[in-house]
Amino acid sequence: MRKVQLLTVFLLLCGVTTIFGLQANAGIDVVTEFVNSENAVFTDDGRYFVAANHESLGHGIYEISKSGSSHSVEQITPCVINGEDCWFHGLTTDGNVLYATALVHPNGNPMENSAGGLFRITLNGSTTVDIA
Repeated sequence: MRKVQLLTVFLLLCGVTTIFGLQANAGIDVVTEFVNSENAVFTDDGRYFVAANHESLGHGIYEISKSGSSHSVEQITPCVINGEDCWFHGLTTDGNVLYATALVHPNGNPMENSAGGLFRITLNGSTTVDIA
């Protein structure tokens, strides 16, 4: 039981450190602009992607990039399946491809889902999104 408690505290501290580190270094307010940002990955070439709900852009996958001393946020794809808004629940990378799982939650209720999909996002200059 003690090991589980220590692991929980460690993971919580890692998450807080990551969030506030990004906030301090990114020039964007990650804490208030991104909600439900549970999934984030770096690609092999160092690009950083986060699946989250952005307060003004909505649910999607976003790339946070740096140019000089400034940072920018670009939506790579919104989270939409069959014309319905959805939530991303998993994000991983394999080389130059992002994979994300998503579910449609009717009425915003995370305990219900009416559709799901696997997003495959190829990052080769021009981004392409396939939804299975």
